[in-house]
Amino acid sequence: MVNRGTEEVLAYHPGIRRLWVYDYKAAKGGVLSSLFYHFRLFRELIRESYDTVIDFSHGDRAALLSFMTWARTRITYEDSSLLSRLLMNRIIRANPHEQHIVDYQLQVLRSYGIDHFDRRIRIHIPKQTLSSMSDLLSSLA
Repeated sequence: MVNRGTEEVLAYHPGIRRLWVYDYKAAKGGVLSSLFYHFRLFRELIRESYDTVIDFSHGDRAALLSFMTWARTRITYEDSSLLSRLLMNRIIRANPHEQHIVDYQLQVLRSYGIDHFDRRIRIHIPKQTLSSMSDLLSSLA
């Protein structure tokens, strides 16, 4: 789940089955519209039957969303908010000030014994977009 406006970075990643977009504006609308927005979101999250969720944000809103998935394993970090530590059931002990944020976040996978990572950054662009870009560049040459 990412905030609206950032989804394009991950939209075409082949390893992501479903990208959830959190609409902060809708979530913070009037009381009634916010309740309806969250109710629909919670219902959809529960319907997905996730086994594991990881909260990288450390905040209360993400903790509540994670909790409302009813996932069996809900992971956060020891420096997360109090509510996050209460609603999650697996706490990762890592210090974000002693390592790069990527290494800090990879501690979750390391806790599962996964410790070999391809750290190259990849942005997945749809073939149609690449073709259009190629045609455009060719026309400019």
